[in-house]
Amino acid sequence: MSKKKKEGVIASYSVIVNTDGELISEVSALPEDEADIMNDTFKRSEEEKHFYIGLVKELKLKFKELEQWIQKYVEFIGECETLHSNFDIKDFSHGCFPIVYRREPGYKIKGEAYKLRGDVERSVHLLEIGAGYKPAEIKINKEVSEKCIMFVYPEKPTMAISDSFISTRDNTKEWLNP
Repeated sequence: MSKKKKEGVIASYSVIVNTDGELISEVSALPEDEADIMNDTFKRSEEEKHFYIGLVKELKLKFKELEQWIQKYVEFIGECETLHSNFDIKDFSHGCFPIVYRREPGYKIKGEAYKLRGDVERSVHLLEIGAGYKPAEIKINKEVSEKCIMFVYPEKPTMAISDSFISTRDNTKEWLNP
């Protein structure tokens, strides 16, 4: 007999790029300043409550470092769309990440474009290539002087894929980050 494990989210971190290309981030956690909620959540011990408060403060500091790193090495260019309709996109494992692959006839892909600085570009290439993707130079509907790279899976994926988080409009597909 095995006991059911209870899981919970201690805190969550969101990074959103607004339409001006600015990073907006937030740490969502229990409201430390609302005693009723905190006392109800941590009924068993005051030590657990203080541990949680300390942990969340430490997470906020670490996430701030991550945000500063992102701002230093990543520049948001904007939302974009491929000019050619020779791709398809699927959702992997219920919202984990999208998988793009070539397909004829296919769809345009809508997404976001970023300029990577320093060694970040090399690291992203190594990560994606190591996962089996191939870098493909693409044309997008934005004026950019640099070449645009999209990482494309070499064949139609056969793992746990679906259209659960995929939007299709006017022969254009977009992954809806859950």
